[in-house]
Amino acid sequence: MLLSLFVAACATQRPPAANGPCPSNDGVRELARRVALLETWLSDYPPRLRDDTQRADVRAQWNHAGALAEAMIPTNRDDACFLNVLGDLNRQGHNLGVKDSFPAADQAFARCLAIDPGSVGCRFSRARLYIASDPSLAAAAAEDLKHVKELLAPQVYPNIELWLARAYFMQGQSDAALRQLDVYLSLRPSDSTARQFRDAIASGEATVVRRPPGATP
Repeated sequence: MLLSLFVAACATQRPPAANGPCPSNDGVRELARRVALLETWLSDYPPRLRDDTQRADVRAQWNHAGALAEAMIPTNRDDACFLNVLGDLNRQGHNLGVKDSFPAADQAFARCLAIDPGSVGCRFSRARLYIASDPSLAAAAAEDLKHVKELLAPQVYPNIELWLARAYFMQGQSDAALRQLDVYLSLRPSDSTARQFRDAIASGEATVVRRPPGATP
């Protein structure tokens, strides 16, 4: 339960804006709108779904967004902004348990960063994908988040500090996670959920949520 509280705290933190003119066209703008709506339930793992009825409704919304994205690929395959949104859609699918969504998201983010290595949005979202997937990917997520911090310096974004704390915790680096949470709480001292999680790490009560067998990439 303690980690689920911290997941909820991370979910409220919006990623920084992607670099460049984004969304790049009306189609990407509409897809981004749908992905933003789905973020309400699918921003992290486990998804915030109250019952099977809501799961079915959210899955239908995700399928509609997926069909739109599929139709857009031929004319937007080299658009970094589109690839960021496509990656986010598949990141959400992975959190929902949609088969093959992890590699689809990972490939979209990799292509985005090959086109635009300075894309804050793609690097930040890839880190979120990795953190919500498996502890073995947390080190790579931490590197992406550190790179994002460098790209955005001297501006400091509390959300990045919070996700970096979670990446350290997923690696079993409790001391680093505590230090990072202190950085975050110095910026957001009123975040009681993050403070509870800090206390749980310090007391040794916090545990890592692992996906069921077969659900990891």
